[in-house]
Amino acid sequence: MAAGSGTTYECVLSKRVMMLMALLLEFCCLGHGVVDGERRLGVGGISSCIESERRALLAVKSDMYDPGDWFSSWTGKDCCRWRGVACDNTTGHVTKLDLHCPYTYDMEDILYIVETMGTSTVNPSLQELKHLKYLDLSMHNFSGAPVPNVITSLVHLEYLNLSYAMFDGLIPPRPGNLSNLYCLDLQGWYGDLHIDDLEWLSRIPSLKYVDTSDVNLSKATNWLHIISSISALEVLRLSEADLPYVPSPLPPFNLTALTRLDLSWNSNITSTMPRWLSNTTSLEYLDLSHSGSLTIESLQVAPEALLNLKELDLSHNSLRGEVLRILSNVRSRGLMHLDLSWNYLSGDITQALCSLRHLEYLDLAGNIDAIGHIPEILGNLTSLQQLYYWTNTRDNWWTPSLAKLGHVLDLSSNNLFGSIPPSFGSFGTMAEVPEARVQQEVEDDKKLEKLLEYAGTVVGFVVGFWLFTGTLIMKQVIRDAFFRWIDKTDSSTSLGELAAELLPLPAHFHVQNSSLRRVPSLVSDTNTDAPEHVPQDPQSKRHRRFLMLAKDEHPRFHRMPRNTTGSE
Repeated sequence: MAAGSGTTYECVLSKRVMMLMALLLEFCCLGHGVVDGERRLGVGGISSCIESERRALLAVKSDMYDPGDWFSSWTGKDCCRWRGVACDNTTGHVTKLDLHCPYTYDMEDILYIVETMGTSTVNPSLQELKHLKYLDLSMHNFSGAPVPNVITSLVHLEYLNLSYAMFDGLIPPRPGNLSNLYCLDLQGWYGDLHIDDLEWLSRIPSLKYVDTSDVNLSKATNWLHIISSISALEVLRLSEADLPYVPSPLPPFNLTALTRLDLSWNSNITSTMPRWLSNTTSLEYLDLSHSGSLTIESLQVAPEALLNLKELDLSHNSLRGEVLRILSNVRSRGLMHLDLSWNYLSGDITQALCSLRHLEYLDLAGNIDAIGHIPEILGNLTSLQQLYYWTNTRDNWWTPSLAKLGHVLDLSSNNLFGSIPPSFGSFGTMAEVPEARVQQEVEDDKKLEKLLEYAGTVVGFVVGFWLFTGTLIMKQVIRDAFFRWIDKTDSSTSLGELAAELLPLPAHFHVQNSSLRRVPSLVSDTNTDAPEHVPQDPQSKRHRRFLMLAKDEHPRFHRMPRNTTGSE
């Protein structure tokens, strides 16, 4: 009995072990499981996401504008397969929600989008997605609503993008709760989105990317001290943020990992900022355009220290001085993008360009009457794809080596001399060649203007003559009055003589005698009693012939009786 009882117990135990193993096998192979009290099915089942989170997603969808077929895949039970949704492979929790509108970030596109896009709201059910690590609501129209507090409750967020979402009002300090963030994009859209204190950023030490462009930071007087304390920061964009003035001394520089910095369109960026930036060697992209308070002296230090610089934009700063004072200090041999447009820079850039052979983009436009001749060395910059050199009003000659450049070449509004080289016809892939004002075109324009002036004079004379003559012919009263006035005038100052005095015939003008109707009583070839104002020289015969022609064609002389004492 004891042996039998032991055998029975072992059999029961064996069956239980086998059932447990089968149950484990079912979980592993079929993906059945229980998470937070709710079932989720694997690939062979119905759903792989949490049911409560699926319902939350549908609630979020109900308040979002659909730009097309973005939500067309949001059907069925498997929410992890929906477009823009991703789940954790182990737990099944939703970890990613990407609902950005599928548009480019081109400004012209955004202007059109604003006019045509429907409105959206952030549904409170978003807080049910407690395990979200990635949230993108950019490019939506939230109609000036404040940034909802529900977002700051998602404490596991690592990526948050609310750019161009048309939020408005004060951004509260609660984003400081998102201590795991590495990317924070709050770029505004011409509203009143503002931050009065950036202290909460210091509670997110993991931040690598921060963009608060177009967000009003005019009251955040501690902005530079807070930013400089985030040592992990790699990308910082504060364009058009109305940054307040930072008095000296500036805080210690701790941004040793910074690679991209955009401080453009901030009028309070002073000359101390470039010197402060000279402490970094990792910077690759620097945009200080439209700052307004920079001097060329302050820019001599930073370029020398930025050994890894690839893009430099100093446009629209009214910088005055020799361009070499900036370029000669550029120590980076990998500089690919250089924009010095709309300043007052002068001097020859040939020497500086010798060391910038990796340039792909060069913009020197708008340096009115400053930058010198187009250097021949530009043709040796084989990597140069875009050259903008317009509105430099000094006289320049066409440089044949420019034909070696590619894609975009803008030399418009320049005083260029000479003919366009035939080699420019080989621009098979050039995207844009704006019109250049060469000297030949200027000369042609002057000739055309002169020709039009002459033509206008001739037409005016002919029209005026025939109007006057036609009036005399058609109106008898006017004609008789005119001739009575002629009869009263002194015969010594006839109209023909006056014309001969004012308009002497040129030497190459000849009049055939046979074409004249002689009036001997008035003009004779043998007459030596000519008026004093008719010169008695070898050319006097020509004057007399002109007088004969003028008097012969005048109506007065046709009305007089013929003198029978003279000869025909």
